[in-house]
Amino acid sequence: MRIFVSSLIGGYEEYRAAAREAVETLGHQVVRAEDFPASAGTPQQACLAAVRDSDLVVLPMGEHYGVPQASGLSATREEYREARERKPVLVFVQAGVTREPAQQEFLDEVQAWATGHFRASFNSPETLKTAVLRAMHDHELATSAGGVDEADLVERATALLPRPHGIGTAQLVLAVAGGPHQQVLRPPELEDPGLARDVQRDALFGDHPVLEPSEATAVGIQGNALVLDRAVNYA
Repeated sequence: MRIFVSSLIGGYEEYRAAAREAVETLGHQVVRAEDFPASAGTPQQACLAAVRDSDLVVLPMGEHYGVPQASGLSATREEYREARERKPVLVFVQAGVTREPAQQEFLDEVQAWATGHFRASFNSPETLKTAVLRAMHDHELATSAGGVDEADLVERATALLPRPHGIGTAQLVLAVAGGPHQQVLRPPELEDPGLARDVQRDALFGDHPVLEPSEATAVGIQGNALVLDRAVNYA
């Protein structure tokens, strides 16, 4: 992906470098105003065009607003408004600082936007880098999609059908294979005891329980699946 980093530049170089390192660590292309080559267009035109050409915008917000442009808005605010209706915006808010009134107004606008944005806080370049890494990883998982293999879908749906047992009452059985295979959780995440506890709790006491609280439930990893079953031990 092409990731545009939008923030005040002067005095914020360390934070922009941290965001760049996070983007490049995940193998994506970072786009920043200070890296633009010379062009016939104005800096404003170049930045807004780069926002439109990017797949996602990373927006770290500190204490300073920046110099208002001809529009009356700072360059960062212009970039945000260019992006907010077109592509995802990941917002990172610096904690422990006193924001200028115009910057607080800008932050209020970002936080009040109807569609909402991902938001996280940071207090140093290192914590910003960690927050950007985590947010982009979550975004990738939420938007990833594998290729559709029709033969695989048919095979999986067929495997869900019950085997016939003699002649009996006519039945209608519908088996649905929910989309292509794709990795959503990495192995260490699948093996996290906290995940097993959360799934087990929902299966027992959630809005749509599928297990009986009175019956013993075994939890374990079987192949690439987290399995909850009655009286079965996969350890």
